[in-house]
Amino acid sequence: MICITLLACGVVSTVQAVGVSVSTQSEVIHAGDTRLFSIMVDTGGKEINAIEGSLVSSDAIGEILTGGSVFTLWPTIQKKSPTSVEFVGGTPSAVFGNKIKALSFEVTLDASASVDFVLQNMVLFVADGKGTTISIPQQKISLSVSPADDIRVDEKKEFFDSDTQPPLVSVTPIQDTDLYGDGVVLILNATDEKTGVAYFRIQEGDISTTTTDTLYRLQNTEYKGRIKIEAFDKAGNSVTTYVRLYPTSPRYYMLIGFALLVVCVMLGRFLFRKKNQFRV
Repeated sequence: MICITLLACGVVSTVQAVGVSVSTQSEVIHAGDTRLFSIMVDTGGKEINAIEGSLVSSDAIGEILTGGSVFTLWPTIQKKSPTSVEFVGGTPSAVFGNKIKALSFEVTLDASASVDFVLQNMVLFVADGKGTTISIPQQKISLSVSPADDIRVDEKKEFFDSDTQPPLVSVTPIQDTDLYGDGVVLILNATDEKTGVAYFRIQEGDISTTTTDTLYRLQNTEYKGRIKIEAFDKAGNSVTTYVRLYPTSPRYYMLIGFALLVVCVMLGRFLFRKKNQFRV
């Protein structure tokens, strides 16, 4: 069933399908406008922790934005053509609701009387620990497009200009030979409430790397010391954090153990002398 809903807190036109919907923040859209559309999810009362699917548009798709999404992990966001994109998103915690945001995308409307979207191969993954999935039938959604206006609207520019806050980032170094072999892997977890995380810049000694992956393997497997990580959002804001790697060789830990032993002996001797002084 397809319907159009108007919200009192701001005029919002929403074309709703079973389980997923496409929405825009304006009741009337014009040819030539650059608009931001959002894929919204109705979980039907179920708690979910992942989504996958694809979007096909009659007009070219521009920027894909994950800012403000309930899904913080995006192993796949891939444009298959100028008018189609495939995506897989997830979250460490379960989410549910009748209108939760998956992602947003930019479209510059052409002179056609309508813009059409097809949501297909949509699957929701239920957070029940059993691998339960909910498949959503293919949906075709059409929105009317009015003739070009004298004033062209660029929602993407307005949205990017309003983003002045950097992402939030945390980094977890992992050294697990069973999972990753030799060396250290950094798990990069960053969120941005508006335009979304664009990329990371990692400095390990003299090696500087730019990556969009959230799983980064250090190029220098022998490197020990401070690593600088910068996270950038799509509006250009950035935040810097550091992690420090320590040697893991047996000799290193033998030296640490010996140093601790020396400290304990010296502390013991000091306390023993103090005790004897009080007895005198």
